[in-house]
Amino acid sequence: MKCTTADMLSCIEAFVVSADLGSFARAAKHLNVSPSVISKKIAKLERILGITILDRSTRKLRVSTNGAQVLVLCQEMLRLNLSLFEVRDSLLVEPQGLIRILAPKLMQHLPIYKSLCTSLEKMPKLKIFIEFADRAPLPSDHFDIEIRLISQPPMDRVAKKWLDLNYGLYASQRYVSVNGEPTSPDDLIKHSCIQYGEDISQPIWKFSCEGNIFNIRPSIVCCTNEVTAAAAMTLQGAGITCLPQLIIPSIAPDLIEVMPEWNFSHSHPLAVWLLYPADRYNSANRRAAVEIVYNAVNHLNPHQMA
Repeated sequence: MKCTTADMLSCIEAFVVSADLGSFARAAKHLNVSPSVISKKIAKLERILGITILDRSTRKLRVSTNGAQVLVLCQEMLRLNLSLFEVRDSLLVEPQGLIRILAPKLMQHLPIYKSLCTSLEKMPKLKIFIEFADRAPLPSDHFDIEIRLISQPPMDRVAKKWLDLNYGLYASQRYVSVNGEPTSPDDLIKHSCIQYGEDISQPIWKFSCEGNIFNIRPSIVCCTNEVTAAAAMTLQGAGITCLPQLIIPSIAPDLIEVMPEWNFSHSHPLAVWLLYPADRYNSANRRAAVEIVYNAVNHLNPHQMA
């Protein structure tokens, strides 16, 4: 059976992770592929070796007697493979090559790209490709760095908190002129509201001010998971919406903030995290890219960071 070195290493990685985690499902989640892909890779490795390395007869995967010996060798092969690239990294005079970054679409609107390009000018051999997608179009191991909007980072990744994502309530001058401006959460019940996010089942908006906490169910006229669409509808006077404060100057500077003295919060406060595998091979390049992206927010003024 023909098998390239890269393909063989991929099968070995699937076996080692499955053995460590005890199931195809957990291994698939860890490697960001489907369980069937993990199963096929291990079956291929068994065909190449001509032995059974995993016992699938129980509810939990167990390494077979033969597989236990193979597992030790496979773990060592992965360690040596990683060591090879670590040695390569230590010999690099400066970061070089291509770093692939996956970021949510919201990140398109952050005012960071001038700073990002300025930093890249200092590392002419390092190139960055940024793909904007709210759901990964490719397995996560295709990307060196992932930028995610999450409450807590996953345990299986190195995580660096980039910034907290705070929201404000916004309306157009046209809407306020016609419908008036709300001054308290209770007032919002009488207003048309636009929900930005995934929750369309009677979302609860939470507010706090000087120790007072209010939860309301606004009258939602439209819900969208696209921030530019929510901003556009708000600009047209369709209602009041909650949007990340950081991106307002970029996509909708004409919107006015309403109820600025009230803090708006989600059920699970979100933050922007930079994530990457601890064992990513081109680690020197990756570390340089992480620092470039991380430092790109340093020039933002306090109002933008609020």
